[in-house]
Amino acid sequence: MNTFQEDFRIIVRRGFDLLKSVRQADTKPNAEQLSPTRVHNVTSVQRTLLQLEDTEKRFDKFWPTHEFRLQHCLQLRQFEEDFKKLQSNFLCHLEKLRIGPHFETGERDQCRLCSIDEVDRLIEEYRIYAEKTQADVQAANSLKLRGEQLIAAEEKELIGSLTPKCQELQRLTEQLDQALKNRSRFLHDVKKLHDYICQANHWCNTGVQLMINMTMELDDIRQCEESLFSIQNLLSSSNDLTLDLDTSDSLLLLSAYDTKTLLSQVNDILSNLIKLISISKKIQPTFAE
Repeated sequence: MNTFQEDFRIIVRRGFDLLKSVRQADTKPNAEQLSPTRVHNVTSVQRTLLQLEDTEKRFDKFWPTHEFRLQHCLQLRQFEEDFKKLQSNFLCHLEKLRIGPHFETGERDQCRLCSIDEVDRLIEEYRIYAEKTQADVQAANSLKLRGEQLIAAEEKELIGSLTPKCQELQRLTEQLDQALKNRSRFLHDVKKLHDYICQANHWCNTGVQLMINMTMELDDIRQCEESLFSIQNLLSSSNDLTLDLDTSDSLLLLSAYDTKTLLSQVNDILSNLIKLISISKKIQPTFAE
């Protein structure tokens, strides 16, 4: 830009020098003293100088507007490139969250859900992964703001595709946020399920052991009453064995969890309960006597 304007000024200065030379600047003749040829040359040079000055003025008015439009084009191009990169990153995040718990490889490693220690490890992996995604979320919010600023510039021919892209960025951030919440809830529900199974197993085993002890000979009534009191306390504590899960969460667990292992654990609990009830029925007549 500056070089171009400087070239204009050099040409104008040379034109004035040429005009002076044609007019014979030393003697400064009047127009009547100039020959027809010289008058024609002077007129041509003057006309050219006026055209150059007019062109320079128009260029000075044109360049800021053109530069502004070029900057918009550059910003639009940068916006498009950043949008494609972020869109790819978000789709990758959503795919990893959709595939399964193993975030780094995207493998369906359901066996890792069979141990509470593995579930705790998965929860920590999720926490680290969720923190990493926030960089893309912040970048998307920043890019959306840039897009809105470009839209506010009212360059209609440049921003025809900006509005849907800003809306897409908003949709992707909301979708990722929901996917992260779903994954967090799922992992914590798996841990809750493990805790419940452990508590239920412990409760059943305690009950079975109490019943077995009651089948043995008891020395006196006091020992019988203590045993009955222990059984009653155990039965009362069964109210604490509740698993608070939404229907949608339960369906998710059944579809994503290692159901073979889960059903095996539930079957063990049911077997212990049946055993507990069977022993209880045998014991009741004995105490009735």
